[in-house]
Amino acid sequence: MRRNLQQRGDHALRPMVGCRINTYIPDRITEGYGLNEAGLRAIKDVANTLVITAEVTAIKEAKLCRELGMDLIVTDHALNADGILSEAIAVVNPHIPSPYTFANLCGAGVAFALLVATRKVLRERGFFKRRP
Repeated sequence: MRRNLQQRGDHALRPMVGCRINTYIPDRITEGYGLNEAGLRAIKDVANTLVITAEVTAIKEAKLCRELGMDLIVTDHALNADGILSEAIAVVNPHIPSPYTFANLCGAGVAFALLVATRKVLRERGFFKRRP
């Protein structure tokens, strides 16, 4: 599993966000799609405390994330997100009732919408004025 975990301590985003960013991409042949127990344990082994994932309805793995002491943010576009709602600290899904009106986004579009919203909030709070 370790080969799938990219430690990006020198990642271009580090100066902007002030923390190390790691990426984990599951091997689709040996691990399947999405979150899995071995992957979450590998992520935890390098002291990560927040997992942001796209397109997941893996409730068992979301519970494990919480048990390991990691927060989970899920971006998804599936119609049924009910089961994951209680396990994640946030679920971004255009099918959850909200003022957002475009429910037909793909998973990548939902993840992008989270990034845009996060950037907006950081900008409003003056975050980028304090960074090089």
